Amino acid sequence: MNTFALVHRLLEAALRLARSGKRVVGLTVIIGQLLGIREDDLRAEWERQTAGTAAQGAQLEIQHLSAEFSCMICRRLFRTEQEHPACPYCGSLGVKIEHGEECLLQSIKLDDGTCLP
Repeated sequence: MNTFALVHRLLEAALRLARSGKRVVGLTVIIGQLLGIREDDLRAEWERQTAGTAAQGAQLEIQHLSAEFSCMICRRLFRTEQEHPACPYCGSLGVKIEHGEECLLQSIKLDDGTCLP
């Protein structure tokens, strides 16, 4: 998913949940390491797309989720910075991505103090 589309979806969700004249003042998102989204690009696109909306000026908190893989041979879980790793336990190249491709909207904070999980 590209940065524009990701921010568009996040903003749509935030504004839909805010509704009835409330302003979005904060948003927390979790971005997987393998998603390929740079934090600077995400912040710049957030600023651009929120301009003139009920989310303008909202603080964007970004949390990072490490990539986690499972080995198809020895069934062990492991984490690594590599995008196409071999299993560090048995050396197999047959690995499955368990985590790291997610983009999760964790919470939205509104101007009335409401925090929506």
